[in-house]
Amino acid sequence: MAIGFPQCPLVKAWSYSRLGTYQSCPLKFKLTAIDKMEEPKGPAMERGNVIHGLAEAYLKGEKKTLPKELKLQEGVFKDLRARIKKAPHLVEVEQMWGFTSDWQLTRWDNWTGCWLRVKLDVAHVDEPTNTVVITDWKTGKFRPDNLQDYVKQLGLYGLAALLKYEHLGPTLKVQPRLVYLDNPTIYQGGSEEPLTFVPKDVAKLKKLWEKEVKPLFNDRVFAPKPNQWCGWCHFRKDNGGPCQY
Repeated sequence: MAIGFPQCPLVKAWSYSRLGTYQSCPLKFKLTAIDKMEEPKGPAMERGNVIHGLAEAYLKGEKKTLPKELKLQEGVFKDLRARIKKAPHLVEVEQMWGFTSDWQLTRWDNWTGCWLRVKLDVAHVDEPTNTVVITDWKTGKFRPDNLQDYVKQLGLYGLAALLKYEHLGPTLKVQPRLVYLDNPTIYQGGSEEPLTFVPKDVAKLKKLWEKEVKPLFNDRVFAPKPNQWCGWCHFRKDNGGPCQY
């Protein structure tokens, strides 16, 4: 187990989205992740799920023509579809990778040992350059004021892929990207060149994420954290929820 994590934590595992919920409001994290209280899905989330399903179906060949909802990124989809037809073993679609607390690969449904779960839409290997490209589909707006969070997410994808594809050797490169389906944006974390992760980055990234999640695993209170999103929270006081705000 990574140094500094309690042996019997209330929290057994994390993901990027779970960590984001915790950092936004620890109480909301407790209610959803520990107490398993359900939060209704809004129209935007429902639509996102539908579009993700269309993307998966197209790449797996279940839909022969590209759905209109994906047309703004037609080039990306057709490239991936061609790669799958040519070398399906080099492309993974809709995966959940699992890691133990000492960063070893494990099954995502290892309910006692899986410490981190990384959900990704597509990972493909470009053999000529020994590069793994991670693709995450995004619906909604690209927000230039949110670049710090985008880069953090790309960094976690980078670390996960470096560990997953370690067998590709010291020349391995990982280039994660956020591909927006409601506009033609592809964000790769760099102003000119794509953000690229290499094996020498692994130790630094591990330390960064262990520090990032330590408060989550040490928390025993999960106090509410009032913020600008409280008015939309299902668990807010004036909605009959358990939160005091």
